[in-house]
Amino acid sequence: GFALPLMFFVKYFIIYGSVATIAAIDGFEMPAPPKCISRIHSSVYLWRTFDRGLHLWLTNYFYKPIIGSQWNPMRKVFAGFVCFLCIALWHGMDRAVVIWTSLNFFGVSAEIIAKSVQSSNVWITSVQCKLSDTANERLNALIASPFFAIAYVSNIFFLSNWEVGYHFVQQILFTFPTPLLPTLLILYFGWGSDSLKPCESQTVRTKSANGRHKCERLIVTPVLSRSAVN
Repeated sequence: GFALPLMFFVKYFIIYGSVATIAAIDGFEMPAPPKCISRIHSSVYLWRTFDRGLHLWLTNYFYKPIIGSQWNPMRKVFAGFVCFLCIALWHGMDRAVVIWTSLNFFGVSAEIIAKSVQSSNVWITSVQCKLSDTANERLNALIASPFFAIAYVSNIFFLSNWEVGYHFVQQILFTFPTPLLPTLLILYFGWGSDSLKPCESQTVRTKSANGRHKCERLIVTPVLSRSAVN
């Protein structure tokens, strides 16, 4: 199952790379080629970096106009729904495509809501400040692993058909304890790998004027090794 998305990535990389080379000869700058899916752990990051042209088109003509100045989670989820509806219409709206877009919409929406919760004062004071950076990373990986699995399975529906996708769902997601738990364990460690994360976070604890401790979450872009860069 993992080979299907990888083959699709290679196909896209060759097509986009060839077109970008021809465009560069004529002096046009094209969007960057897709990132390898083997080091992408996030549905949002996947849609942002795989088909960059599609992402830019949806962002400029649907996502941002719908959100406007109201950058709240519910408005983002609704804008995402419209974008995935456009994607489903573009790809034909058959059963496999509907399942693929629905699962991806679910994954993206879950990440948007989770990010909103994690940025709230309640989460920061009750969870984030009480855990070390490593423990926070492990907690994030534990929460994200099931959605990571759903994201991969959803692409099998799109790249094959309904029957093959449903077979993978039955054999992976609906079988306990194996192979579901080993799969989630692999995804858990994959999520925590430094080469997979588009950015890192660091908790900085400070003391406010009233003497109470507070912490802030800083986003730090990691320096990737040469092997981790496309």
